[in-house]
Amino acid sequence: MTIDGVIWALLQELARYCHGLRFQQLPEEVVDRVKYFFLDFIGVACRGSQEDSSKSVYRFIRGLGHGHRKGVIIGTKERAPHLYSALANGTSAHAIEMDDVNNESSLHPGVVVFPAALATSEMFGGVVKKFIEAVVLGYEVMIRLGKALGAENSYKRGFHPTGTCGSLDRVWPLQRF
Repeated sequence: MTIDGVIWALLQELARYCHGLRFQQLPEEVVDRVKYFFLDFIGVACRGSQEDSSKSVYRFIRGLGHGHRKGVIIGTKERAPHLYSALANGTSAHAIEMDDVNNESSLHPGVVVFPAALATSEMFGGVVKKFIEAVVLGYEVMIRLGKALGAENSYKRGFHPTGTCGSLDRVWPLQRF
């Protein structure tokens, strides 16, 4: 089998896993961990919202001046189009470098997964169980991808694994909504 064939087979297996995962299959400790990570995400995003890097993003979003401003921006009274609320929340959650980390893959999955899941949930009126499914899938895909690619490969090319793996990761879990 060629390398393309192997990659295609792995992607198909991953797609089947993502499609088949249901809330009822999740152990209670996994659900509790998602809740813990979400509270942690909200806490660091609230504090990070006061940082200059976050305020720059908020000014950028305000300057756009268009779109339906329904997406919550954590730590502020502002709202933004969902795409931009996800950007703002991810920025503020990473601003003070207190976000979660998976050391083995050198990733900060929460700053990618939670903003995307929150914005998508707000857009489509998601329920808590679907939100938790999306977060579990986001963490699972992102961390597995990070381990497979190897952090050193990203760093050698001048990238952080969170950015490279996170950009590919968002699509899988969001189909839950």
